[in-house]
Amino acid sequence: MEGFLGYAAWRWLFLIEGYLTVLVGICGIFILPDFPSGPASWLTPAEHALARKRMEEDSECHSAAEPTSFSGFSDVLSLMTDWRAWLVGTASCYCTTSLSFNMFFPTLVATMGYSPTISLLLCAPPWVVSTITAIIVARHSDATRERFGHMVFALSMLITGYILAMSTMDITIRYLSLFLMAQSPVSNAVLLTWTSNTFARSSSKRAVAIAFINTAGMLGSVLSPSVPFLYLPYVTIDDIQRRYIWVSSWGPIY
Repeated sequence: MEGFLGYAAWRWLFLIEGYLTVLVGICGIFILPDFPSGPASWLTPAEHALARKRMEEDSECHSAAEPTSFSGFSDVLSLMTDWRAWLVGTASCYCTTSLSFNMFFPTLVATMGYSPTISLLLCAPPWVVSTITAIIVARHSDATRERFGHMVFALSMLITGYILAMSTMDITIRYLSLFLMAQSPVSNAVLLTWTSNTFARSSSKRAVAIAFINTAGMLGSVLSPSVPFLYLPYVTIDDIQRRYIWVSSWGPIY
C-alpha cells in the first residue's frame, strides 16, 4: 500500500490497526452483555452458568456479583479520593512506559544486519515466548494468590534485557535481550488482575477503577515519546525530533 492515497505503507499499518481497534470496540458495546445474566445469544446455557459462577467466586466475601444499581458520580468521586487508585494508576503508567521499546521493535531487530524479511521473521519469537510466559505467570499468580512478586519477576527480566542491550554489540546477546524485554507485558497482565482484586468490594467502583487505571496506563504511551522535553535545555533539537522515552544520545550505539 506504499503511496496509496499519498500515505506511506507504515502509516497505513497504524491506520488499519487503529480503525480496526475502534471498530471492534464499538461492536463490543452491542455484543457483550454488562453482566453474565444479560442476554448473549452466542453463549450456551452452560457457558452462561460458568460465567455467573466465576463472577460469584470473584465477588466472594465482598459485594454482590451484579449490583442492582449504579451510584453514578459517587463511585467516581469515591475512586478519585482513593489513594490506591492513584498508586495503581501510576504503576500502570510506568509499566506501559517501560513497554515503549515495542514501537521500534522491528528497527531494533533490523540493526542486527539481516535482510528485511529475516528481520521481520525474527520479531515473532520473542513475542511468542512472551505469550507463553504470560499464561504461565498469570496461572501461577492466581494459584498462589500473589501479585507483587510476579510483577517484579517480569520487570526484572525487562531490566536485564535493557542492560544486556546497552552492554554489548554481540548479535546473539542482543537478540537474547529482545526476548527479555518482551516479557514486560506480563507485568501489565498481572497488574490488571491486581486492580480487580484491590477494588473488589464494589462492582460499580471496580468498573470505574479499571477504566481509570487503564486510562492512566495509556498515558505512558503518550509520555514515552515526550520525556526528552522534561530535560530541556540539556536536549538538542535532534533529540527532540527523535524523542523517545530516553534521550536519543543516551541510547546504545547500534
